[in-house]
Amino acid sequence: MSKENSKIVTASFVIIGILVWAMVGIFLDLTSASFGVIARLQDVASFRHGVPVGFGVLCWLILQLNSRIQRWADEVVSEMKKVVWPSRRDTTMSTIVVCFFAVLAAIVIGSYDMVSHFLINYIIKL
Repeated sequence: MSKENSKIVTASFVIIGILVWAMVGIFLDLTSASFGVIARLQDVASFRHGVPVGFGVLCWLILQLNSRIQRWADEVVSEMKKVVWPSRRDTTMSTIVVCFFAVLAAIVIGSYDMVSHFLINYIIKL
């Protein structure tokens, strides 16, 4: 694994650990509203902050120390470096085309809705 790839992989694993930490914290907050035991444990600061941080660090360690995951992540980074990204002009033109067709679809669906509304009202009034 190259040194540059290693930095990217480690940074990615740190970000995953932070996301796990945040998700476990949110999960504990949500479950404390439903379960009294967890609500009482949430009052203890070491549980409230320690468990999410512990899960985040554990996740990072598992990812960082597993050689198969390291090899897979290195291959992903290597493949992503081979990707040819579109130019700013191509991206802008694609965005304009997508916006145009979104507006066109809205006009077609809105027209269909108005026509069907008038037809149904006409049929009902007969």
